[in-house]
Amino acid sequence: MKSKYVARFGLGIIGSILFTSSLLVFPGCGSDDPSPSDPGIPAGQEIFISDPEVEDIMPVVFTYDDGTFHTRDVPVNQLLLMFEVDVTAAQAASRIETMEADLSAYSLALVGQMPRVGIYQFEIINDAANPADAIDILDTVIAQLEAYEGVAGISYNELLEERFAENDDDNT
Repeated sequence: MKSKYVARFGLGIIGSILFTSSLLVFPGCGSDDPSPSDPGIPAGQEIFISDPEVEDIMPVVFTYDDGTFHTRDVPVNQLLLMFEVDVTAAQAASRIETMEADLSAYSLALVGQMPRVGIYQFEIINDAANPADAIDILDTVIAQLEAYEGVAGISYNELLEERFAENDDDNT
């Protein structure tokens, strides 16, 4: 796999960090409470996420250009999309509607969002049983979404909960 996977991995880490920090900044807006806790958030612009189903998570081996590799648990039916900073939440909502209509063959659906930072979580139907085939389907959807105006980056929705603390440093 090429360096684009490194970029997607990086966006996945950034997305995970931003989501975690958003729970601290926007308390009460998690997957269990889809209503905005801040009355200043416009209707339909609340923060919410969707956990993947266990059967949609596969161990995927990522091999990088330098020959190193890592195995990550990836929900092969989910991805994260980040819009450029100048895309407003209203513009993003309009583009998302178009994306969902254009990629209806994959049943693309918005299942999570953090509109204030421009990150959106999507889900598709991906019935491939082989991890390589499942990633190919996800890559096909990613390539199509990258063509939309205002998209800054797209990544797999990797499950990184166990990778936050890589050492025993007190500052971790």
